[in-house]
Amino acid sequence: AAGGLARTWRPRLVLAGLACAVVGAAPLLPLLRDGILPPQNARLLEVSDLGLCLAAAGAVAGGGRARRRLAGLAPAILLLLAGLRGGWAIADTREWANSGRVAEAAIWRARAAAAGEEAGEVPLLYERFPVHWEGAYCLGYGIADRFRAPFPVSPRSVWPARPVYGQSRSARPAIAAAEEGFVRPWRETRDRVPILPVTVDGLPDGAAVPVDERVAAAGPDTSPVLVVGGSFPAARLELLLYTELGYEPFAWTEAGGAAEHRLSLRELVRLPGSPIATPGDVLVLTADFGATSAYLEVRAVRAADGAILAASRWLALEWDEDLVDRLTEG
Repeated sequence: AAGGLARTWRPRLVLAGLACAVVGAAPLLPLLRDGILPPQNARLLEVSDLGLCLAAAGAVAGGGRARRRLAGLAPAILLLLAGLRGGWAIADTREWANSGRVAEAAIWRARAAAAGEEAGEVPLLYERFPVHWEGAYCLGYGIADRFRAPFPVSPRSVWPARPVYGQSRSARPAIAAAEEGFVRPWRETRDRVPILPVTVDGLPDGAAVPVDERVAAAGPDTSPVLVVGGSFPAARLELLLYTELGYEPFAWTEAGGAAEHRLSLRELVRLPGSPIATPGDVLVLTADFGATSAYLEVRAVRAADGAILAASRWLALEWDEDLVDRLTEG
C-alpha cells in the first residue's frame, strides 16, 4: 500500500494544501504572543482544516490499489469533520445568542437606573457590564453609544467602570461608593478621601483641557500644564484616565516632600506608566471609536500598600473629531 501511495500521490496538491494550512494558521500568531489563546478566538484553529483536507486529497489522488484502499477513508474523515464543525457551529450560535440577550438585559437595567438622574455632562460609571458571556463577546465596545441617539437618550452618558484592556492588575477602587452599580464622580460629598488640588496653568477651574496638535508637536512644549499641590512624603502620584471604553491607571512619580508637581499634557500622553499602553494610546483608541472627550483623575496613593490618600476632582479632556486624522497625516 505504501508503494502504491508513493506512485500515485500528487506532490503539488499536497504542498499546496500544507501551504494553505500554514497560511490559515498565521492569524493565530499575534494572538499567541502572550501564550494565551482566548476562547472566542479558538475557532481560528479550524481555518487550517481546508488546507489539511486538500493535502489529504493529494495524498490519495490518482489510481492504483493505494487509492482504492483509502477511497473509503477520506469521505469518513470529511463527514467526521463536517459533523464536528456543525455541532460546534450550533453551540457557537446559541452562545452568541445568549450573549446578546445578556447584553440587552444589562443595557436595559443600566438605562432604567439612569433614567432618574439629573442631566449633566459628566458621565455615570456603571460596574455591571459583562465583557464576555461564556465564550462570546458581550459588551466589550460601543456601550456609550447605546445611551445616546438613535437609541433612547439617557440624562447622562454611561461609561463602563472597568479597565480598558481588561487586566485585573489595572483595576482600581472608586472614590465614591457605588449605588445600584453606578459611580457618580461629580458629587461633592466625597468623604472617603481628601481632595487633591489640581489646576491647569492658564485655564480657569473646571474648564476643559484642550488636547490638540501641541501634544505631538516637535520643539518647545507649549501644551497645557497640570499643577498638583499637596505634600505626601510616603506616597506616589498616579493618574486615572476615564474614557468611553473604561479607565486605565498610569504611574506618574514619587510624591516625596515636594509641595508641587507639574506635568505637561505632552508629557502626560507619553507616560510609560502602564505595561500595556501609554495614555496617548488609550486616547487614540477611544477617539477611533468616535469619542471626543475623556476625564483625568490624579491620586496620591501610599507607596507601601496602594491606599488612596487623596484624589483630585475630574479634569475634562476634549479634542476635535478629526484630531487623530490630522496627527497621522503624511
